[in-house]
Amino acid sequence: MHLIEKAPQEDKKIWYLLGGAIAILVLIAVWLLWPHQNKELVNNEEQQLIEDNAQAIQSASFKNSVMPEILATDRIQGNPNAKLGLIIYEDLSQSFSVDLDNSLEQLKKDYPQDLKIAHRSFSASGSFGLQVIQSLDCAFENNLGWEFRREILKISNDHALTEEDLHVAANSVGLDDKKFTTYLKDTGKTMAITRESKEAAKYGVIGAPTIFIGDEMINGARPLTDFVDSSKDKIEGLKTIIDRKLK
Repeated sequence: MHLIEKAPQEDKKIWYLLGGAIAILVLIAVWLLWPHQNKELVNNEEQQLIEDNAQAIQSASFKNSVMPEILATDRIQGNPNAKLGLIIYEDLSQSFSVDLDNSLEQLKKDYPQDLKIAHRSFSASGSFGLQVIQSLDCAFENNLGWEFRREILKISNDHALTEEDLHVAANSVGLDDKKFTTYLKDTGKTMAITRESKEAAKYGVIGAPTIFIGDEMINGARPLTDFVDSSKDKIEGLKTIIDRKLK
């Protein structure tokens, strides 16, 4: 007569314990590796700007050893004799610079006498970024710069900017298409723009937008109002910094 041996009860308990321990370890690993999402609901139209640009605006503003000054050659909006100046290094081929412009428009309304804004181009997106800057330079040389810039921003708010859009914008403001195309193909002007972008590096500019308010430097499209970052640190908004500088 053959007998079938049964596993001892103690062995079964050990296997149950091991299985439970493995399951717990797997749950812990999933919890640690799974990206935590911020589920707080914020009734603020700037929240999307904060989320999209979180990496750039993670840190507070800071001071550099070398700071730029507004020059007579800068493209300035606002009161040219204002007490406080902002310098914006921007790349209009990128969404962050486009988003920031909405804040700049509000600042011009809120500080019509106390603020002047100098716009400087900075290529942060390779050859197409250079092409956008070159097209903007062409428009300013023909006294249609601000009109062309508005057209570019309007298009960029609708969809990602393309090379064809540059010609559409040029035609909209009255630039001669043949001259515009020739200007874009001028490698000498492209080289000059590249040198200007490299020159900005001495101020610590490595991306766009970069904002200088007085003696403070801000990386990224900072919102107008204060906010709390992912590290639970309170970060000053542009209006808070400007108000502090104007006191």
